[in-house]
Amino acid sequence: MTMAQRKGGSRRVAKSFADLGKVVAANSMDDALAALERGDVRAAFGSANRALSLHPKPAERRRLAEVFYAFGKFQTSQGEFGEAASAFRKAVECDDRNETLRLRQRTAKRALETASRRVVERDGLPAVELTQPDEIRRWDIVTFKEDMGTTGNVSISTPPRAAILYYVQQGGYLHPPTMALPEHGSLDEFHALGIYRWQGDARSGDDFSRWVRRMKDGDRTVGEHLGQLLADWIWSETDCVKDTDFLATVPGDPQREAQRRFNPPRVLADAVERHLGIPILTDVLERVDATHARDLTYREIRRCFALGRAGTQVGGRSIVLVDDVATRGYTLRACSEHLRSAGARRVVCVVVAQSITTHRERRGY
Repeated sequence: MTMAQRKGGSRRVAKSFADLGKVVAANSMDDALAALERGDVRAAFGSANRALSLHPKPAERRRLAEVFYAFGKFQTSQGEFGEAASAFRKAVECDDRNETLRLRQRTAKRALETASRRVVERDGLPAVELTQPDEIRRWDIVTFKEDMGTTGNVSISTPPRAAILYYVQQGGYLHPPTMALPEHGSLDEFHALGIYRWQGDARSGDDFSRWVRRMKDGDRTVGEHLGQLLADWIWSETDCVKDTDFLATVPGDPQREAQRRFNPPRVLADAVERHLGIPILTDVLERVDATHARDLTYREIRRCFALGRAGTQVGGRSIVLVDDVATRGYTLRACSEHLRSAGARRVVCVVVAQSITTHRERRGY
């Protein structure tokens, strides 16, 4: 056999192996997409890894990115932020121009840091690191008790992951609303953590209402604690985390925001992002009219809001809309309609409190 014949044979063998690799890669990618379609994200992730190891084409890599993205969301919902960050990293490698993937990777890394390490000051002493989950959760409850002015005698020897929620529930501070907001097609779900009673109501002095009032009056520390409580509750009592792509916040009244130096919904969402690993999509909604919503009709309230510059990123995505207090639900409905008009696949609203008066409860509306 001549040298030319041997080289020709080697090229044919190499080409055969390359063709076989393409077939295996295509089959693995098809398996990944099929598994994702039927909701088996673990199987989809395994098949996507096999396909990725066989050097797929750029267009195929972008399809695989959605598989890694879905697996990252699943791991986020399980609180496995390290695994989630790794999955999102692979998604970025497959589609490095997709800013959503990069945002999810960064947020998962920050959530991992929050869950695994906390730097605190103790009694004016230099800052120390808390590294054990039980130690961090006990510290969270201690600071919650001190800052919120509670006196509940609740055991905190081995607090669960949703430690603040556990403490508030065991202490009898939380009373879920019994009245639902009117349903509307643009808002898929509505969740309220507790009840807020306005000053002047017969039972406005309850602890939870006082906490909400302190936040609305400008106490940022209380707002941060309520945000962590909200995060615990979302993770423990709802299914929101499994499907959520982004958090969005209801834009605040600029005048009130200047007085408080913060927007309560944003402070709440910051805590949810930090503890649950779901990123906030900033500038997706904006307020174009600061008129107080209390006396406005729904149509007037809807004109107070508009899509912001990030509105183009919500197409096909599932959004959790965060607000502090819901009364009639008009603001939530207006914001959800704007998100829907931008192509959002799903909009779920979560608030710290639903405003309910004793008068309305007795009358049943």
